[in-house]
Amino acid sequence: MGFFESLIRWRYRITNGYRRRRFDFFWDSLGRDAGKQWWLDLGGGPGSYLLTQLETLEQAAPRVLLLDMGENELRDARARFPHVSCVRADGEKLPFCSNAFDLVFCNSVIEHVAHPQLLAAEIDRTGRLFFVQTPNEQFPFESHSHVPLPFFRRMPRAIQSAMCRLAGASWEYLMSVRYLSEADLRAFFPGARILRERALGMTKSFYVLSGETNALSEDA
Repeated sequence: MGFFESLIRWRYRITNGYRRRRFDFFWDSLGRDAGKQWWLDLGGGPGSYLLTQLETLEQAAPRVLLLDMGENELRDARARFPHVSCVRADGEKLPFCSNAFDLVFCNSVIEHVAHPQLLAAEIDRTGRLFFVQTPNEQFPFESHSHVPLPFFRRMPRAIQSAMCRLAGASWEYLMSVRYLSEADLRAFFPGARILRERALGMTKSFYVLSGETNALSEDA
């Protein structure tokens, strides 16, 4: 097994634990008591973090509508989750009435859109409650690569490009990510609660939660 293959396996062992802990926090603090009529999985894609985690519940899960921009992503999502309704639409202009959903769930999506403030406004408009997660740019490991490239954002471009070639990652894709600061999130989601997901004693990502929530602290 090569060096980068070992890193990939190590990364998934670590991140899978954090992903499960993230869902447990979401469920205990917001999801368990949210209405179960309709939830929106905004930008869930074919791998849908939300739907994958909901499958592990030992109780009735909410009805979920999965929304994404890509037709290929939606085709794969329909094949993997045949019981779920899928819609192709622009998250910056959702085709739903206000308060259409008991909850809007948006995991690692808002940093990929051209106008995050518009997506934030649509999340707030269409969801009675919402949960948004986005990675922290200052965390030392690049979270948008299959390999946890350390201190990637602080390297010269030539070294970034070389590391991406070695790791089989797309430099153009990594450069397209528009990380949001805590100040950005507070501006885009006024009145919401901003929490920090910690890893190795550092902020790995931010959570944005609306409404009356349970079991909240400054760190998740």
